[in-house]
Amino acid sequence: MGKLKVAVVGCGFVAQKRHIPSFLRLKENVSLCAVCDLNQELAKDVANRFGIPNAYSDLSEMLSKEHPDVVDVCTPPKVHAPVAVEAMENGCHVLLEKPMASNLSECDSMIQASKRHGVKLSVVHNQRFYPPFLKTQEMVEKGAIGELTGMMVLLLTHKEEYIAHKHACIERLIKELNLGNVVLDTNFLPKAMLSALLRSADAFLLPMSSASFVDEGLPTKVFEYQAYGKPIVCVSGGEPARYVKATGSGLVVKPKDADGFAEAVVRLYRDRKFAAELGWNGWQHVSENLTAEKIGERMYEILASVSCS
Repeated sequence: MGKLKVAVVGCGFVAQKRHIPSFLRLKENVSLCAVCDLNQELAKDVANRFGIPNAYSDLSEMLSKEHPDVVDVCTPPKVHAPVAVEAMENGCHVLLEKPMASNLSECDSMIQASKRHGVKLSVVHNQRFYPPFLKTQEMVEKGAIGELTGMMVLLLTHKEEYIAHKHACIERLIKELNLGNVVLDTNFLPKAMLSALLRSADAFLLPMSSASFVDEGLPTKVFEYQAYGKPIVCVSGGEPARYVKATGSGLVVKPKDADGFAEAVVRLYRDRKFAAELGWNGWQHVSENLTAEKIGERMYEILASVSCS
């Protein structure tokens, strides 16, 4: 069997720091034939730095010219499905970064395409193969630690990797504020730990992730943040931005404005009086408007309008 021809779609942080170096370590069995990114200059730069022969900005062109065995999808999740399905329609196996997709229907469409074209679809849940996790699974299966009632896993990434990230705001914030640890995901923290973490924060970022954010309504997180009396840095151009401005509870930054985001955080960090005023405005708003009575009244209004329609 010859080498597997692999093409990488999406030339961002995870491709450069994780996927491409991993494929290069497997050079006896893998040949990286091409990279593809909508940003052609980025694709060319990545190809040059890693010694990859071809760079494309058009997926269809790359598939028709390169005929890869495997397409490694490192794009934002919102375009996982169309990229993966097109690759599978062209007879390619697909390796897909997590999360698999933005919704269940997109996941189903990829699974169906995999079955329809007889190719493999694999989602990169790489931690399942991490030796400490495999050892833990073995111990649980053998009953070595008794009945498993729960576990907490702490994974840390070196600060230098965030400094090397292409977004200038990360580098600037770490240097200017002398940041140590950054909590990236609070979804799985125990309730008591999460509450303590939120109380100790100086400010909250909305949205909490660098992933794509669709302004459809107002996230309930914003009320939670206001209830803690802390200012909000809102990276949005939709309803959340309008709400934060109207309540005077934070600063609004346009999406993809790295310098504006950095300036907002630095301002709140250095002007604690101003930050406290914003936090107070938010707390006052939710305490006056989100009482049980007012929420109940609004619910009755909504139910009445639904029943009448």
